[in-house]
Amino acid sequence: MWDKIVKLIGDKDTFVITSHIKADGDAIGSEIGLYRFLKKLGKNVSIINSSPSSGIFNFLMDGVDFKVFDPERDMDTIKAADAAFILDLNDLERAGDVGRHIVEAGIPIIVIDHHQTGVTFGDIKVADKNACSTGQLIYDLIKACGGKIDREIAEALYVAIVTDTGMFNFPVTDPKAHIVAADLLSKGVKPFMVHRKLNLMHSWEYLWLTGISLFECRSAHGGRIAYTSITHDIFKRYKPLVEELILMPQYLMAIKDVEVGILFLEESPGRVHVELRATGAMDVGEIAKLLGGGGHTSAAGAVIEGRLDEIESIVINYAIACAGAVDFESITPRDRKKMFEKY
Repeated sequence: MWDKIVKLIGDKDTFVITSHIKADGDAIGSEIGLYRFLKKLGKNVSIINSSPSSGIFNFLMDGVDFKVFDPERDMDTIKAADAAFILDLNDLERAGDVGRHIVEAGIPIIVIDHHQTGVTFGDIKVADKNACSTGQLIYDLIKACGGKIDREIAEALYVAIVTDTGMFNFPVTDPKAHIVAADLLSKGVKPFMVHRKLNLMHSWEYLWLTGISLFECRSAHGGRIAYTSITHDIFKRYKPLVEELILMPQYLMAIKDVEVGILFLEESPGRVHVELRATGAMDVGEIAKLLGGGGHTSAAGAVIEGRLDEIESIVINYAIACAGAVDFESITPRDRKKMFEKY
């Protein structure tokens, strides 16, 4: 599984690491864990992402060469690399400009991912849909290399695992997730401190807007779906961080019998950020994919152009259609399209 990547790491000296646009905790933790491991081997490494990451992950970045892509500054770095690691995505478009320029540079591409649908690009691919996170796969890669995991690597990989398992609450959480996490804790990771930095650092603006949104939440499909919307006028009045608001659906999931929680955030007029969370009874990753986004069975999202009320209707009906499918994974893409044509 790892032989080709282990050999490439041994043979090459200069690497670029990237992940998907609006990188989440799994993407950032995996990038930084791999970066620190390669640096310990004496390699030249740069992380270059197509968009900024949330400030909540800054505590992981001390001494890390982490950049948001600037063509004038970073093109030479990409062209000079011996190989590129693209982590936590199965669709090259989600890597943004960095992904496109890596392909144009003609350097070997190594893809490591755990999404449900297969990886369609790259020269070397490791795609394990049974892994709880890409961070777990980076842990396995380091072990395959015979590498040692220090506290800084462990902390980054722990963040990757706890964020993509929903603090070990999502259905992807399995015994191995806990076994790997236990080993990372043994390296000096402090779970409460990680929890505090990830979840207990919210702004007053976030809490005020959360209160308003929860008061206005609505239900659909007999109470199995709960959703709320934030218009641009309300959003600009309070101005919380967008990365804080994407956590809001978890509050909707606390309602009895709710299986899917959805946030509609009108970031700007005509541009709506949709965040979906699920208990596992519905595959919200499939809904996000149909909307041009991506994610996992229990957590996914998309950004859609259009009117807020029309987008609400489309997404809610998609969710209802998915809930009505006895075995959604067995339905062909063509038949899925027919299911949604009436919406």
